[in-house]
Amino acid sequence: MNATDHSETLASLMSVQPSTVVTDDGVRISVREWGPRTAPLTVIFAHGFCLQTSTWATQLEYLRQHWGDTVRMVAYDQRGHGESGVAPPLSYTIDQLGCDMQAVLDAVAPDGPILLVGHSMGGMSILSHARQHPEMIGSRVVGAALISTSARGLAMAGLFPIANTPVINTVRAVSARLPLGSRPLSAVLPALALDHITYGRGAIPKPVRSHTHRVITSTRLATCTGFLESLQHQDTSDALDTLSTILTFVVCGDVDYVTPLRNSIHLVSGLNRNTVFVRIPKAGHLAHLEQPAVVSEAIVALAARSATTAGLGSVPTASVC
Repeated sequence: MNATDHSETLASLMSVQPSTVVTDDGVRISVREWGPRTAPLTVIFAHGFCLQTSTWATQLEYLRQHWGDTVRMVAYDQRGHGESGVAPPLSYTIDQLGCDMQAVLDAVAPDGPILLVGHSMGGMSILSHARQHPEMIGSRVVGAALISTSARGLAMAGLFPIANTPVINTVRAVSARLPLGSRPLSAVLPALALDHITYGRGAIPKPVRSHTHRVITSTRLATCTGFLESLQHQDTSDALDTLSTILTFVVCGDVDYVTPLRNSIHLVSGLNRNTVFVRIPKAGHLAHLEQPAVVSEAIVALAARSATTAGLGSVPTASVC
């Protein structure tokens, strides 16, 4: 994708006027929708840590062209990210993200079948939601895609051991004294370190890489440090039994340094036979950006199979999985 194509795709997708969903604790969540509310299936996208809706652009454009009006898509910015509102630091938890997901569903998808797609922290949001709202799984939520994510064990994995170093602890102390949202992550995270943490060994189009850098480094420092504790110590393994009752795709790059491959294998083992495991060679933590076609087609395949299982009729399919 060249710079012009990527810019035009972003501009087109983000030109959709967002709506606002207010969470149970009063935080304003920015939500965008594509496709008719009368579509037989709604797909909800939850982005990862320090990302936002715009980083789903390649998937959203591919799926919009592939599905047309047969599937509705909804993406939202997690609290403290993108266009959503800041929140009290103590509310930056995986448990709260599960509550936020339900608030979004209640507001924009109050009925009809739902497919949940989450990357990294967005996948953890799905697991948290399943634990808190098991009645939704199978009755409303008919399938889930867990991309580059984990149910437990991040305190000793990849990026997160550095989160307890003196440098990061100093950053936490400084950010705690700053007004909410007052400084971006770029104040402490060089671009070179970002590349090493997030990408694998595959080539990434320059405009996609540049946009992702801007999104990550513009994230509020208070948001970043606020979520670190919950990300390190979250354990939603008990949600796997609930999710195992529906079709689930687990997608992971095999050189992911943030949520390593072993974390996805743990997901697969807990989800059992209702799972399709998509392992992407040479991809890192941002697998949906490094190998967008693989991830997009996996979502298409999941939607088609979930729709069939739920008796929704035909949803356009793809030639993977």
